[in-house]
Amino acid sequence: MEAVLNLFDICKNFGRKKIISNFSMTIKKGQIVGLVGPNGAGKSTLIKIMVGLLKPSRGQVYINGISLKRDYEKAISNVGCIVENPEFFPDMSGYENLDYFAGFRKNISKEDIDEIADKVGLQNRIHDKVKNYSLGMKQRLGIALALLGNPRILITDEPFNSLDATSVYEIRQLVKMLAKDKNLTMIISSHNLNEIQSLCTDVVFIKEGRLVLQKEMKDIVNAVYYRITVPEEFIEKALYLLRDYKAVRTDNSIQIKASGDNLNGMLYILLENNIPILEIKNFAQNLEEIYLLNTGGDFHVR
Repeated sequence: MEAVLNLFDICKNFGRKKIISNFSMTIKKGQIVGLVGPNGAGKSTLIKIMVGLLKPSRGQVYINGISLKRDYEKAISNVGCIVENPEFFPDMSGYENLDYFAGFRKNISKEDIDEIADKVGLQNRIHDKVKNYSLGMKQRLGIALALLGNPRILITDEPFNSLDATSVYEIRQLVKMLAKDKNLTMIISSHNLNEIQSLCTDVVFIKEGRLVLQKEMKDIVNAVYYRITVPEEFIEKALYLLRDYKAVRTDNSIQIKASGDNLNGMLYILLENNIPILEIKNFAQNLEEIYLLNTGGDFHVR
């Protein structure tokens, strides 16, 4: 698959404070990538670096093989972006806002604006004043704005923020439709892990400005884990013995991702070292649990 976005060794400092550290990532054509991490992890800063709103202290961004630093205008012409909450002129209509911002792009016709308004489902309200729009409608208008110029990459920062359940559903369906019909590559930063899991083909975890995991969503939702319960006094020894299997502690048990063959080997190691096995359970893990495990939150399997 063709790479459309490459980040190489991105670092960003504000004074002596490191916000992004040695961050490298490749996004391929057609992927819908969820960017997730705790508050203050550096997600918004990273997005601003991707679109040239902030310059990295070190590192390079390439969009479709074009250096953002050396040829900003050509590189960014392939990108549509909504950073944080989209801002519009409230006393102008949705159409007037799009027409105004279209003036900063090249060769966008009135017909193009009508087509985009229809695509995001605002065709019946596009001539209403923005101050009369709901939050969901403003989010749709923000996506319409990002689509001006027919970008190949769409980057959104918290598209579900403050939306009610109906609006979340509508935006989710819109994103799915755009990905399919326009063959867009998307990066979605969000705290809504359920939406990330249902929408995205891939997920990237960021913590303290560092990439801690980049994985295909299918590998997360299809993975099988085992929980092995041993007496409390044996847990630390068991974790040490199974360190090569990347075993982790969850409450009074040990959690391991493994196939059946690997499981037999691990059980043999425990029994050979006289560690009693009280219980073995297998389960599928969801994105929330993977997120907590990789970003240091309290982790409980229910």
